[in-house]
Amino acid sequence: MFMHQMDVSAAYLNSDLQDVVYMRQPEGKEDFVDIKLQIAQEFEVVDGGELKHFLGMEIERDGETGSVAIGHKQYIDGLLRDYGMEDCKPNATPLENLCVLEDCPRANQKQYLLYLAMTTRPDIVHCVAKLAQTCSDPHKEHEVAAKRVLRYLKGTSSLKLHFVRNGVPVHCFVDADWAGDCTDRKSFSGWAFFLAGAAFSWESKKQSIIALSSTEAEYVALSTAAKESAYVLKLISEMGFETAPTLMIYSDNQSAQYAELRRNPQSQGYSTFCFKNRAIESQVGRQDALDEKASLNFIRRALQNLLDVSLEY
Repeated sequence: MFMHQMDVSAAYLNSDLQDVVYMRQPEGKEDFVDIKLQIAQEFEVVDGGELKHFLGMEIERDGETGSVAIGHKQYIDGLLRDYGMEDCKPNATPLENLCVLEDCPRANQKQYLLYLAMTTRPDIVHCVAKLAQTCSDPHKEHEVAAKRVLRYLKGTSSLKLHFVRNGVPVHCFVDADWAGDCTDRKSFSGWAFFLAGAAFSWESKKQSIIALSSTEAEYVALSTAAKESAYVLKLISEMGFETAPTLMIYSDNQSAQYAELRRNPQSQGYSTFCFKNRAIESQVGRQDALDEKASLNFIRRALQNLLDVSLEY
């Protein structure tokens, strides 16, 4: 895959378009240089050459078709300067437990980290998701927690997502933080999809129900990952890439895996409870992703922790 950037001046997207728009490259137009020359005859264009920066992301390429590294070092350095923390002491971890204190004073400062968490830093997505819940009513301890994330970024600003061809098909790791929110004791679902040696899709989101067991929390997380796997497989197929017949989903909770419950309906008495739960019932309609397109696999917790993110300096 070649990566090139070009900006077309005076391009407006809010008018009616009568011409044919190609969503994929038409036949006979395989020469990218020829495409640029034809566009330049009609519009004023700025040729940015090989892609180096895009929306604040720094992109490094090994040759024209080699490995790709994507990071946000300059963005992080600027964020630290904005909040006067460029000389702060780095933290080894981004998150401590967050609990609302009734007598805690309101915070008068906010940190904006969502963009980083959504683009190149899956290692902070969980703590940013927890902090995002406090935007409407931030307290002092939330400001302290946000600064802790910044101190963590100070020590890891050079981390990048490193994509390299390795022949490993797309796969997913799923986990749940049972009753991890101390304000309402709801659990968090977390998953990350990997391809070419790095994560390309990830999420950490609070579950809508209160799980009564770790099995239930893990089951809900598996369900959301299964739905995402159906979209991922369809997207990769539409892009013209070959995919494995099944997408491997790894979880460290055997009893929560749908295949295990299906083989042993009386396993620990969880099967009936899970399928009758009002929130999990709404997920069962998407089990075709599990039956036809996804394969659930057990992975030990120690290895799961090692594979939570794929970042390199």
